[in-house]
Amino acid sequence: MSEAPLQDAWSKVEASWDDDDAHRRFIELAAALGLLSEAGSRYRRVRDGDPERGESAAKRIDELFAKATLGLKHIDHGSAKLVRAKRAIHLGVALVLLVMIFASIAVITDLLQY
Repeated sequence: MSEAPLQDAWSKVEASWDDDDAHRRFIELAAALGLLSEAGSRYRRVRDGDPERGESAAKRIDELFAKATLGLKHIDHGSAKLVRAKRAIHLGVALVLLVMIFASIAVITDLLQY
């Protein structure tokens, strides 16, 4: 996946560091591209290498963690729904098989009586 759009957005962030909208757009783009870890790396370099912007970069790292966590919760929620759906299907199949077994026993019992 190309990081060029992310680099362009990062250049805008660095050009106007105090612009919250630039940071928001950068983080949203990173999330949409699946590049939150790359965005985090960029903010960590600033946090560790620029004392003047370090505190602000740390705040943005927290925002990235929050965004990533929300994404994981969404994935987990979807997985839980899938597991419940599979269980419901398995239960339905098991019930159909039980009905078929009891019906077969009833038919065999009737045949043996003749």
